[in-house]
This record gives sequence, C-alpha cells and structure tokens, in this order.
Amino acid sequence: MLSFASEYYHNAASGDTIRFFQDGNEHGMEWKGAGWEKLGTWNVTHTYGKTFLEFTYNYAREERYIFTSLESQSGKVVAFRLEDSLNRSWDFRAIR
Repeated sequence: MLSFASEYYHNAASGDTIRFFQDGNEHGMEWKGAGWEKLGTWNVTHTYGKTFLEFTYNYAREERYIFTSLESQSGKVVAFRLEDSLNRSWDFRAIR
C-alpha cells in the first residue's frame, strides 16, 4: 500500500487538490477542482508492470489512473503524477 507524506496534495498548474484520509476500513480520497468535487475511495493495483490508482466516487463512478511516484522521503510519497487513458496528466505535491 502506498504511504503518503501528507493528507493534502496540490497541482500548481490546475489548482486541483487531492486529500487522502481514512474512512473506517476504507481509504478515502477527495479530488477538488474549480467548481467540482469528487469524493470516494481509492485502491492501488499493479498490472502490466504499472501501478494504477483506482478511484471510485459519487456512487459507483470509477476512474483509473497510472500512478507514478515523482518523489519520496522516508518511504512516503511527497510528489506523484496521475495519468488517465486520454494521456492527460496531473502532477501533485504535498502541502506542508
């Protein structure tokens, strides 16, 4: 399982934020952008030599992103990239 250095991560280009939290036994995630919000759970899978972050939100909507750790400190992810099936990508960095 991924270990994150912070609960909050920010994308400087878009202004999006991602917050990771524990919701009972599930790993919660909230992704906010300008005028929208996705709230749900996340899971990590490894397929075809890649790491994927699977995000289920807003009552059964699912998205899958290639997850790439860009920087880690003491085993915790400080910066990461998400890439979707349309080759769009977002780089997030921990907010301290």
